[in-house]
Amino acid sequence: MTSHGIEKGKVPVPNKLDQTFSFEAWGKKYGLVLALALGILIWLLPTPAGMTVTQHKLLTIFAVAVVLWVTIAVNFAVSAFFVVSVLYFWVGNAAGSMKGGWLVRDANFAVSGYGSPALFLLVTGFVISIAMTHSGVARRVALLMMKALGRTPRGAVGASMFANLVLAPLTPSNTARMAAMLPIIQGIGQAYKVEPGKSNFGRALALSQTYTGNITGSAFLTGTIPNPVAIGMILTAVGASAKLTWGYWALASLPTNLIILLFTGWLCLRMFPLR
Repeated sequence: MTSHGIEKGKVPVPNKLDQTFSFEAWGKKYGLVLALALGILIWLLPTPAGMTVTQHKLLTIFAVAVVLWVTIAVNFAVSAFFVVSVLYFWVGNAAGSMKGGWLVRDANFAVSGYGSPALFLLVTGFVISIAMTHSGVARRVALLMMKALGRTPRGAVGASMFANLVLAPLTPSNTARMAAMLPIIQGIGQAYKVEPGKSNFGRALALSQTYTGNITGSAFLTGTIPNPVAIGMILTAVGASAKLTWGYWALASLPTNLIILLFTGWLCLRMFPLR
């Protein structure tokens, strides 16, 4: 026996209960099977009253796509190709029209989801967001705010919130924006010699930034992904409108966001007073 209680020459068998469950690994292994099984199940169910066969097909495809996206069983590009192909060959067209006993296939219908202006607005936003992160623009903007306003603990909290707001129109993702801000927030904490779990300033700084990331997402049309997606749905339903532009969104939402940000900063400092 060794000092660890294991016989020499024998390899210890790991306890399966001690192994951490990984959803990503599970999804890649079983996601595709789960998606196909769910799709077959939904398609074999009787078509509900009031639902056409075409709508039943679309529901089946939607369910399969969601499972593929959630589990990341296949690459997103592969799943997109799969969806478009099935829409073209199996659904054919929005009305399910037939001609000469054959399904009419409409390529415009199959790829229509990728023709929305909202989608390309998102793509452009992500390109800008990646460029800002790699070039250091996001970091420089935040540091300039800190230089101008962050000379006191209260100013540091306000500057970090304002920097988040300035970055919001160029980063259509709360996660991406917070990822850019996190190193800066950590640097501010270190500059003020914050002790984790013991500093009211650290608590106020972290909480205010967490709230700000969600608040500023609604200040601009490109502040977060759901905004342009919602606009795209509205445009599809009611058509173009001067009230659905980027400028009108900012004009209507930005003043409210500023008020909420000021109140959030005050509330965080009230909850965790600086001594």
